Amino acid sequence: AGVRLDRRQYISAGKRPIVATIVISGTVKKTLHTPEVCLPDQGWRVSSNDVIPLHLPDGRTMKVSLMQAVREVDVGSGQRVRVKAMHLYWYQGSKGVSTPSYFMHNFISYRDAIFRNLNHRWTQASLFLIVSEQPVGTPVSSMVDFACMDELSAFAAGLIPQVVLAR
Repeated sequence: AGVRLDRRQYISAGKRPIVATIVISGTVKKTLHTPEVCLPDQGWRVSSNDVIPLHLPDGRTMKVSLMQAVREVDVGSGQRVRVKAMHLYWYQGSKGVSTPSYFMHNFISYRDAIFRNLNHRWTQASLFLIVSEQPVGTPVSSMVDFACMDELSAFAAGLIPQVVLAR
């Protein structure tokens, strides 16, 4: 109960569209989950999930999770397309606390509730970008992956200081 979701799509000339989603937890602990829970239900197969640093314009560094996923889609007349995507996400708590880890956000919740009398209302922030849509079997250049990762990281680094309060 009380979970809210807000989604926006950011489109810029010459760049790939980025879908930004904010999921605000409910009042009950553990109302958020990892993307690995819901993406397979939508047909995605997670191919990697790494923690990467984001270098923010104000000099801070923030760690986030960068997940890569693929799925095959039937586009009609027997043709199948492999869609590759990148999903950058993190968990944002109160007073500037953030973590790329679902398990760490739970640990911080209990630690801060017990020792600091602080009840975080967590948010999961995510940015999603389609890397490629190619017929199944067509190789995708790793240079495209690097360009998309740079584009997504730069967008996130510019966005975070505008929406996240400092400690």
